[in-house]
Order: sequence, then structure tokens, then C-alpha cells
Amino acid sequence: MTQDILLAHGAWHGSWVYKKLTPLLIAQGFRVHTPTLVGMGETATVYRHHPYSKLGVDDHVRQLEDYIRLNGLEQPYLVGHSYAGAVLNGVLNDMGSQIRGALFLDALFFIPGLDFAHLIAIKDPPAWIKPWYRQVLRNVLLNRPVPPPPVEFMGLATAEDREFVAARMSLLPSRLLDGRRVMPPPMHPHLTYVRCTGGNAVMRELMAPYARYAQEQGWRYAELSDGHDCMLDDPAAVAGQIGAAVAAVLGVPV
Repeated sequence: MTQDILLAHGAWHGSWVYKKLTPLLIAQGFRVHTPTLVGMGETATVYRHHPYSKLGVDDHVRQLEDYIRLNGLEQPYLVGHSYAGAVLNGVLNDMGSQIRGALFLDALFFIPGLDFAHLIAIKDPPAWIKPWYRQVLRNVLLNRPVPPPPVEFMGLATAEDREFVAARMSLLPSRLLDGRRVMPPPMHPHLTYVRCTGGNAVMRELMAPYARYAQEQGWRYAELSDGHDCMLDDPAAVAGQIGAAVAAVLGVPV
């Protein structure tokens, strides 16, 4: 059996972020799917001329569910990076029995008592991010698209990767960050959380509650020493984590 892997990208990104990782997973024998979430990546320009301000997490959940159904994916394994963890959360809640398992890659999701408003509630942000952070607060309040952060936010190790990401990040619908949407946390027998311990302290602080919750709930857990955009920093390590997680579900040796 060939396992389908669906890779969902994070905020301000697109499927382009998986350009290094995809061939490594294909080399492991996986079928890889990398849909771009509507309103981001190559769809950002189009959706800015539509009801862009209304795009929310539920739209992305429905998009991935439709992708799975329309492409006939049977028991796909889901991987969600950063914001996409919230999207996987919704998919698992809706159709968990049809999903092989899921890996949350330095990702956020819905935790009881913690909404996404905490993402824009950092106290005393460092100087390098403070101007952008103020703009985020203003745009979320006014329901305007949120501009990409300084590329340093993504914790990339090389100038080449920083230039690659900076040239491609797109606007983000503000409803994805306003904290109004709440859903039960992910429930599935085969969940893995991979935390990135490198990069900058701001991102590590934002992701810490999710890593802690995953450990408390007994999820399979691992850490990488890379920054947040680890699939660019160290795609081989990420491919190894995904391969090991799928093998653990299937009960086969890595």
C-alpha cells in the first residue's frame, strides 16, 4: 500500500514551502499532496478581490475535507505546519475515522481555555518585530488583511532560505487570528507533535502551550533543533519525522 501524505502550510505561506520536503517524501514511497489554502500563496491575489475579510478557519477545514473526498484519498496521513494545525484540528473532528493519523509540525490548534487571540497578545515584543506587531493588532481590530512578518520571525538559518520566503509570503485574512473561532481539541489515536526549539524566542513562546498540551495528552512527541520553518532549514529531518510517525501508525519498522 502506498500512503497518501497531505501537507498543509502555515500562515502567510503557500505550498511552495514544501518544495524541499516533497521529493524526500516521494523517495520514501509516499504520494504527496500540497494544496494551497485559499487566500494565501498563489490564491492570495485572487481572493483579495472577493469576500477576503470573511475567510476563516472553517473555510480551510472545508477545503481540505473537499480535497480529500474529491481526490479519493483513503486514510491519508495529515501534516500541518503552524496555523495549519488548526485546520487539521477541524478535519480530525469532522472525519477522524477516515484519517490515518496526523503530525502537528510546530503547529497550533484549539486548546480549552486558550484562543488564538493570545497570538496577538505578546507583552513587550522585541524591537525588531514591534512595528509589525502593532500593525497586526490594528488590522485585526479593523478586519483588514494582515501583512507578513519580518522574515526573521520564521527562524530560518540561511540567507538563501530567508530570501526565498520573504519573496513569497502573502497577506493573511485577519479572521484567522481574531480568536472568535473555538472548537474541541484534536482527538485521534495517532497524533504526533514535533516542536522546533531553534529560531527566535518569540515563536518558541507562541508554540510552547501546544507542545506542552500534546505531551500532557500523551501524543507521540519529538523535537527538532531548527527554527519554525524547519521544512526549509532541515527537510531531511522533517521527512524522517514524518516517515517515523507513519511507520508507528502502521506498525512497521522505520
